[in-house]
Amino acid sequence: MAPNIYPRIAGRIGSLTNLNMSILRNGKPESPYALRRIDIFRGSARPGQKVSSIIFPDPEGTAYPSPATEISAGIFSVQFLVPDTFVPCEVYIDVWHFSGQDPITGDPEDESLWISQSGMFWIFDDTWIADDDLQTKRIGFEPLDKKLRRGEIRTIEVAIHPLPMYDYDFNKFAPMISQFQPKMTLWTARDELLAKSAVCKIGVRQGHNRNSPFVVQCVLDTRTLVRGTYKYVIEINVDNNVIISPKFNFTVQ
Repeated sequence: MAPNIYPRIAGRIGSLTNLNMSILRNGKPESPYALRRIDIFRGSARPGQKVSSIIFPDPEGTAYPSPATEISAGIFSVQFLVPDTFVPCEVYIDVWHFSGQDPITGDPEDESLWISQSGMFWIFDDTWIADDDLQTKRIGFEPLDKKLRRGEIRTIEVAIHPLPMYDYDFNKFAPMISQFQPKMTLWTARDELLAKSAVCKIGVRQGHNRNSPFVVQCVLDTRTLVRGTYKYVIEINVDNNVIISPKFNFTVQ
């Protein structure tokens, strides 16, 4: 049986977690000359917090870029097997080191010439839970984007959090995130259907928040929209339940 592969948002101890990374040059995805190493830290990227490393082979060799898979130019994925020594319910930092261009002069192993960028991922126990189904899973929604500019292709976000907001088990809720299958349905102000159950994804909210760091992210191309007000709902499928948000509005200016 094929092993489960979990996303960054909800990795599991003893299972594979997909560490994806986009490398851009002047804002556009582009493959660097060489991926060098990934250093993994617990909590913060300080030397004393380093817990693992992934080394990439010589970029001129046939094995490169293993263990990474280059999905497209500049878009990489590494399936990282989370060791049993990792601490559950914790955030980990993955720092990617790479050489943007071929170092024609100088030592290619000189780390001062490398570029470093970091990501983050969450780790939870590979946990079995018995549920008596007496409590319904309830989710609250908070729209974060209300004004868009025509001509943009951008991601709109809706924050999600379990209910009741101040009385829930985060460690029980967060591992479920990877099971969420969010979708968006979009209408004009006159209820003309524009998109039905468009596929979205789960991401992380920018900045500090006191309730939940998770958001639904939906890509929207406003070049196809005229200026005005639009209505939409978010639909989340989890545990054979379909949870639908209230109708939210945004304006294209």
